[in-house]
Amino acid sequence: MICYTLSDCVLKNMNNDKEIFTRLLIVFSQNKPHKVVVDRAGKIIDIYKALISNDNFIFEWLRIMTDYLPKSWEYIEVDNIEKIDSKEEIFLEVCSRTESKLLIVYSHNDWAKGKKQYNRNILYKDKLIRIFDKDDAIKFLDLTVEKARADCDKYNAKMHKKFQQKKGVSKLHKKSKLPKPQLTSS
Repeated sequence: MICYTLSDCVLKNMNNDKEIFTRLLIVFSQNKPHKVVVDRAGKIIDIYKALISNDNFIFEWLRIMTDYLPKSWEYIEVDNIEKIDSKEEIFLEVCSRTESKLLIVYSHNDWAKGKKQYNRNILYKDKLIRIFDKDDAIKFLDLTVEKARADCDKYNAKMHKKFQQKKGVSKLHKKSKLPKPQLTSS
C-alpha cells in the first residue's frame, strides 16, 4: 500500500480541471493499493466537506470513498491536531507522520512560499516530504505498484544522499538520520 496526503488545493481546483476527478481522485476509490491519508480526529475530512458547496464532484468523491470503500482511507493518529490552525500545517503534519511522506498539491508554486524546498521536497520538522503536483501524481498513480515502490525508494535514497552533501543541512540530517521509507503492500 502507498499512502498519499491530499491537500485541499487539489479539490479547490476541480471546477477548472475535471481531469483531477477522472484521473486522480477516482483512482483512490478503485480498491487499488493507493490510499488517501486522513487523521482519526477527522480534521482533513472536515476540510474536504467544507468544499462541497463549491463542487458536486467533491461530494460524489467523498460519498464513494466513505460509503462504498471505507478502506480507501488510511487513518492515522495525530496528537494535538485540534491545536493546529492552518490547513496547510494540518496537511504537512499528517503527511510527516506517514511512511511514504507523499503530499499531492495542485501546483508546486502554491506550496513554494515560505518553505525550505529542495527539488520538489519540503523539509518539515526534520522530515523530508515529497511534493507531487496533480500532473506528477497522475503519472505516478499510473505506474504499477512495483514501479511506484521502486521509484519511491530510488528517489528517497537520492534525496537523502543530496541532503547529506549540502552544507549547513548535512549536520541536521546526520543527527536526525532521515529514514529511507520502505513501502509495504497490503
